[in-house]
Amino acid sequence: MLIDAAHKSRAPMSWTTEDLEAEEAERIVESALLALYAAQIPRRVNGASARELSKDKKVSRIVAAQYLDLWRAMTQKREAPKCPDWEAGMNMANYSTEARQAGAQVVWKRWLTERSRELQKRRRQLAAYSLREGLSAWGARRVMLIDKELAGISRALKKLNGGSDADPA
Repeated sequence: MLIDAAHKSRAPMSWTTEDLEAEEAERIVESALLALYAAQIPRRVNGASARELSKDKKVSRIVAAQYLDLWRAMTQKREAPKCPDWEAGMNMANYSTEARQAGAQVVWKRWLTERSRELQKRRRQLAAYSLREGLSAWGARRVMLIDKELAGISRALKKLNGGSDADPA
């Protein structure tokens, strides 16, 4: 979820950079763990052919790698949030029931398409916020990270579509 319940009920004027950075960190970690879990489930897609299972596994790994890279890019600053224990993330026993269910049921094409739309909206919101608050460097960094995320989503969608540039919607 890109904008949590607290921010849905608050006017954007009440946003703070700390809140927004915490949301971005949480979103990236949750996405990485979702993909890590999905990649670990053998035969996750019922009734799928070997080729479809292979493609699903590759996309899960692409998405996981993308979000781990985003985490590293995001945490290159001094006040970085505490790094999650990625090794624990690789152990399926450490996942909550809700996280396991999400990883088992994720339909990558739908998830990636929806995430892309959400990120485009989020990019506009963060850019507007940073301009309003006079935080152009902060905003440029956030927009750059979202652009990097969108590029990774585009790569994963191309992999799902067999390398074509077809519209996923």
